[in-house]
Amino acid sequence: MAKEQKAPALVFSDDFDALDWSQYLSRWWYVDPGAPGCSLPSNGELQLYVNRDGPLTTAPWTVKDSILSLICAPCEPTDDGFGNSYNYLSGMLNSYPSFWRVYGFFEARLKMPPGNGMWPAFWLLPMDGSWPPEIDVVEWLGREPTTRYCGVHSNAGGWHWSDGGPTPIPDASADFHNYGVDWQPNEMAFTFDGETVFSCATPADMHKPMYWILNLALGGGWAGPPDDATPWPAALEVDWVKVYESNPYAPGPEPGPPPGTEYALDNPWSAADLREVYQPGDRVTFNFAYDFYQVIFDGSASYVWVRQASNITLACILPGRVDALGVQSPDQRGFGRGIFRR
Repeated sequence: MAKEQKAPALVFSDDFDALDWSQYLSRWWYVDPGAPGCSLPSNGELQLYVNRDGPLTTAPWTVKDSILSLICAPCEPTDDGFGNSYNYLSGMLNSYPSFWRVYGFFEARLKMPPGNGMWPAFWLLPMDGSWPPEIDVVEWLGREPTTRYCGVHSNAGGWHWSDGGPTPIPDASADFHNYGVDWQPNEMAFTFDGETVFSCATPADMHKPMYWILNLALGGGWAGPPDDATPWPAALEVDWVKVYESNPYAPGPEPGPPPGTEYALDNPWSAADLREVYQPGDRVTFNFAYDFYQVIFDGSASYVWVRQASNITLACILPGRVDALGVQSPDQRGFGRGIFRR
């Protein structure tokens, strides 16, 4: 009988009824807290992410009707404080250092901004500042509205490699959709609206605390530049972000009989015969057609000897206790084991 499945614990949730800045940064953690903003020049990105604590007065984050918008729009040339000038301002939000996690199911409900040059993303980076690894829950390009990119970057083995790629989806700028990753010790599964679309083995360097990031990037060699048809202002809309211990969409076991069920196991010769999980109140009878079996219950040293055609009945009690039952012949001809959830 299958064990009752419990829903995985929800360990983080923000429905964005308001924007609680005590939980988030709007810049990379290593950037001067007083700087105007930050970007990723190595990607060729065209936007400057505004630092909320810096001197710029533009606020590319709004909340309306419980929807967070990260907004990108043209601006007068703006220096980032490091000699780089930008013609676009945009918004970024990350959970460093208030929320981090080793493993879990990370999911965000998003509506993407249409237009060439758009490059929104929901992704994870290590708390220790190393790179790689990186988990890309979703990257999306405005020039490819029906494609979702997801995967991992890793340095396991001593070189930078990646696993993942494109999956077809409906036009992500037309409606909200759920983008998730179930990051577990052995496997990573990427989901779209609750359905797994890509999975891979968890890289060896991806077993340490990571925080999540939402951002709206613009341009670069991959996304390409905006054009005359790109609508402004552009907005990545975020309905919510949730993190569970594991995938809440994963199918559970088939429901079994109710508590109090009676079981009869005949001639339990192998472990397979006894591989059942019982509930409090169940009664289990073992019927033996062989001579001199001994029943070992609760790991104790006391044995119950049963002769041919006899039986023994055990009741499952004391919820929360786990006991083992072994059935063994004195000449070691057969052995079985069942687990009682008591």
